Amino acid sequence: MTLFTGISTFYYDNNQIRIRQTFKNGKKHSLHKSWHSNGQLKGEENWINGEENSLHRSWQRRRITPLPFEFCLDVCSLKYEI
Repeated sequence: MTLFTGISTFYYDNNQIRIRQTFKNGKKHSLHKSWHSNGQLKGEENWINGEENSLHRSWQRRRITPLPFEFCLDVCSLKYEI
């Protein structure tokens, strides 16, 4: 059996991209991105051979200037504007 290697893309009903992820030998690999149904970036995750690696960022839907929530396995921080 051959494991999937390539890019997988999922769409909302309105044809906006929902998720774009890369697989290598059946495991998540590389930068994965997700979007809100209005086309704004929702999140980014970096994967190496099936394990989440480094930065994970997510954005709120209603912000004009997205400010990410970030964590790097050990450290969590929330950036926001008042």
